[in-house]
Amino acid sequence: MAPVIDLPPYVPAACIVQSAADYSEPPELLLAMIKVESNGTATSHVNANGTVDYGISMINSQSWLPRLAQQYGINPQSLVTNPCQSIRAMAYIVRVEQDGCDGNLWCGVGRYHSRTPSKLKDYVVKVWNAYVKMVQTGQF
Repeated sequence: MAPVIDLPPYVPAACIVQSAADYSEPPELLLAMIKVESNGTATSHVNANGTVDYGISMINSQSWLPRLAQQYGINPQSLVTNPCQSIRAMAYIVRVEQDGCDGNLWCGVGRYHSRTPSKLKDYVVKVWNAYVKMVQTGQF
């Protein structure tokens, strides 16, 4: 039985469940990633390298936004104003990266953040810790 996690009203549970199902990813994992990425806040953030992350899932302007824009017509504004779009994009990216890692879920999660081994590893640890805390406490 899946754990029950109490979500704030600005984190759309139905979108998480649907996106997780559509891309065969654990919904609790997507929640943990959202917790790490934005703490559930749909905004934009300028990174030290000049790129920008957008939306509740913090989709990067350089690594993924061009592909999402070209293939699906997704723009930065929609990622910020439509949390479901942002969550769906996150689930898609994790699935693509996971498939590129011979199905390894945690490799896909790490690649969502970075392909640099140390950054990938650090990100996986952060997501794992957020996941464990949510599952144990039931709190986002």
